[in-house]
Amino acid sequence: MPEKRDEVREAITSWKRDAESCGDSTTLRLVNRRLVATSNSDDPADGYLPIHLGTLRDFDDGVVPRPIVDDESYYIHVGQSETVWG
Repeated sequence: MPEKRDEVREAITSWKRDAESCGDSTTLRLVNRRLVATSNSDDPADGYLPIHLGTLRDFDDGVVPRPIVDDESYYIHVGQSETVWG
């Protein structure tokens, strides 16, 4: 809703600032991937952020999801080839 736009923008800015200050590059990279995936131009600035209402434990009983990729070289390759916000 238009009247919530500023509130959402501030929440996103706050989240990004916190993730950067904590050095949470994994989360930043995952969000960057989502932005690219939802962009028409492959530019993260044109993508859509995932917005979750509530907390994840409300939906998954607090169980941390396990990765479906078990080849560790995949993560090294992806980490070297992607640009996270710069």
